[in-house]
Amino acid sequence: MPLVEIVPQAETSGEVVDCVQKRLRRGGEIPIVLRREVPGFIGNRSAFALQREAMNLVDQDIASPEEIDEVVRTGFGRRIMARGVFGTADLGGLDVYNANRRWLFSHLRDRKEPSRK
Repeated sequence: MPLVEIVPQAETSGEVVDCVQKRLRRGGEIPIVLRREVPGFIGNRSAFALQREAMNLVDQDIASPEEIDEVVRTGFGRRIMARGVFGTADLGGLDVYNANRRWLFSHLRDRKEPSRK
């Protein structure tokens, strides 16, 4: 996993952040500097949002875990790997994406407690 999320604190100098990024890049890593600290960082938060909805689909007996994994691997997972989340939305047209988002967001799981399965 080449991604490294860097969270500098207020007292961290820009020179230190630049140095850390350069060293990580030399080692084959991909540094991303967050503007501020957030629980779980970007990667974990995004992954858990996907997992929460995937578990919701299993809880509702819409699909099995294996079927959901197949959808992710062979469907949108390839697009997101190639273009990213926002690049994928832009590719389909932001007007279409926003219309779908307005409709679909109300149907997604937003419970705070984890799945029982």
